[in-house]
Amino acid sequence: MCEAEKNQIAISVCTDLSELREKVGNSYLSDHSLCLLEQSLSDNVQYMLLEYPYVDKDFRSTYYSDFSKRHKKIDRNSYRVHLFGKEEYFGFFTLRNTAPFNLGRAYIAPDAFARQKGHLLLAGFECHFLGKTLTVKAFPWMQQDANISRCAQVSIWAITRYYSEKYSIYSEYTIQQIFDLASSHTRKIPSKGLTIENISSIFSLIGFYPEIYFSEIVNNRKIFNEIIYIFVESGIPFVAGLRGKRHAIAIIGHLKIEPENDVKSGITPISDLIEGYFSVDDNCLPYSVVGNGGMHSVCDIDSIIVPLYEKMYLDVLTLLSRILPEIEDSFLPQQNMYRRVFMASSKSFKQFIFDNAVDDYYKYHLLLQQMPKFIWVAEYIAESEYPDYVQSRFIFDATAMEYAGIDMMISARIGSLFICEGESVELDDVRDPIYRHNLAEAYHGMDEENDGSQQQKS
Repeated sequence: MCEAEKNQIAISVCTDLSELREKVGNSYLSDHSLCLLEQSLSDNVQYMLLEYPYVDKDFRSTYYSDFSKRHKKIDRNSYRVHLFGKEEYFGFFTLRNTAPFNLGRAYIAPDAFARQKGHLLLAGFECHFLGKTLTVKAFPWMQQDANISRCAQVSIWAITRYYSEKYSIYSEYTIQQIFDLASSHTRKIPSKGLTIENISSIFSLIGFYPEIYFSEIVNNRKIFNEIIYIFVESGIPFVAGLRGKRHAIAIIGHLKIEPENDVKSGITPISDLIEGYFSVDDNCLPYSVVGNGGMHSVCDIDSIIVPLYEKMYLDVLTLLSRILPEIEDSFLPQQNMYRRVFMASSKSFKQFIFDNAVDDYYKYHLLLQQMPKFIWVAEYIAESEYPDYVQSRFIFDATAMEYAGIDMMISARIGSLFICEGESVELDDVRDPIYRHNLAEAYHGMDEENDGSQQQKS
């Protein structure tokens, strides 16, 4: 082979995974990695384009730190495998010479998998291939390599890569840079994983303001499950600790909600209707399910580390345990409804109100109302109106001090009664739609903005 041919990129077509295995060999696609792909990829994937050599920036970062120092020679280049349907581009994954854990950086659309229906966090990623720019909406994923990256590092990397692509205020970090941020008093390679404190510290160094919740400290599993749901519904991905299994995953969405036939007496949190969540788990392909027959149950989650923006001061536990019970006793006595709580940016909330609110008085008072950058919203929905219209909605200042009392409430709509700035007005039209902006319905495109952070990337 001449020198010019050595420097060329080789492209080949594969119609199935067995053909892919033949082309790359066992060292790039082990039985373990092949089994994951066979179990997860759906028939929507019609063919694959194989690209070599490919410089995977995340694998290169770990290659020079670790793999290049090994006695056995490991290829610094990767294969990149592009997935295509009849007319769709489903993204790509990389293959590295690190058997049995060969699956590297991946941005794969949910449509490439035979998954359950639900709602997900997705970001748009660009892929440059043979002079053409391809785009895919996905959540980042990779398999651990068991030397530098373990489950916790992968979870942090996936979340930070999602944020860096979606919001310009956050920098991009390679898996090696995340590994380097963890403090240790012993040798770090091979990695022994991360503690919950390590994970929180890394988020802090990256630029987040993390909060940690433990199920035993919350001391109420029902409230802890609602906290999990609230951050997902707020569009904020987080690391979930499964300490009994010595494992960490990222939670990035929830399954489709199926309302019960009868609303329970009193207020029923929507979290009671959630049967499972979507995750980034390095032991499974993207969008694996926690609960509802998945490898892990929701009860296995006993801690969560949530990367928050600085000005999200009002703690969700304060909201659930002290503020909402007082509001419900004062304004919603003896009513049977679903409760849906989430955080949103005031910009996105006002955009939603402008596009969807029917009553002009209600619409323009909310649009002209001064609000902080982020707000807490509690929606109460009658069984007959779910999932279309809200019976009552309360808006709270997410920057309020913990003991601000009723002053932290910005406005409230209770049935046809609208309360704002100390005044109450009877509205003419109370068809107030449920807020929809934080999550995308899986396999059906997504909204352009996600409220989990503060600045859209241009």
